[in-house]
Amino acid sequence: MKKFVIIFSMLAMSSSVLAGELTDTCKKYVGEVDDLIVEASKNEAAKPQMDALKAQMDQAKEQMAAMPAEQQDPACQQGIEMMGKMKASMGLK
Repeated sequence: MKKFVIIFSMLAMSSSVLAGELTDTCKKYVGEVDDLIVEASKNEAAKPQMDALKAQMDQAKEQMAAMPAEQQDPACQQGIEMMGKMKASMGLK
């Protein structure tokens, strides 16, 4: 569980480096993170951490939207790749 929280926190921090709207790449990344938060929140032990992470992700979305699209896409693509690796390590699709 600690590994999950550390990796997930890194994802949130990576997205926080991201005027207006999210690119499609970032929308996909945010959707994947949101889905994972929902899934992980089903575990009562993880729920408080996921609630805190959701708040961080909400703030990160605002920061991403403030960036130009040409900066959003590479950062969010990296996040998508990290999510894929994390899901694979957790046995998720």
